[in-house]
Amino acid sequence: MPWITPKTNWTRNDFENIEDFNRQKNNVEYIATFVLPLLGIYPEHEKIEDVDVYSLPLASLLNKLERNIEEIGRSLTLLYPEAVLTIQQVPISGKTVAGQEFSLPARIPLLGDWERGKTWVLEGNAPDYTDANRWENNMLLVYEWAKKQPLIVSAKPSGTFTAGQQTLLPRMVI
Repeated sequence: MPWITPKTNWTRNDFENIEDFNRQKNNVEYIATFVLPLLGIYPEHEKIEDVDVYSLPLASLLNKLERNIEEIGRSLTLLYPEAVLTIQQVPISGKTVAGQEFSLPARIPLLGDWERGKTWVLEGNAPDYTDANRWENNMLLVYEWAKKQPLIVSAKPSGTFTAGQQTLLPRMVI
């Protein structure tokens, strides 16, 4: 399953079809099982079979897709211990700010434009263009980020070659 360029300009006039859903779930699988492992990142991933007209994306399939995307996002965060910080007395613009507390999040995303997923329920709303854009943009964000990483650029695929045979390996894997 190769990477397929995602559609990232969904509008309210667009309707997602089976090919779109299969592309989205295949791109998620590609990122989780091929791209991120090249960087030493191994997100948990639940395989989703291709859908057809008889197995339209129901809430259970949409939730699997959301969990897979969320796991990729989780694997690309910096993990910190939870902390509460107190601001010391500091003059700011002529006013003194002191004693205010704020919490640091336990996880800070490496990818700033990442959008969090949702949980789908039976007989709930169907996915719309905002969901399709979120799925596609999140994966494109990871794909573009991964291409800039040195391990991806210099990685060579493993395989079996005959000794002495001239071998031409691709410079980039993705």
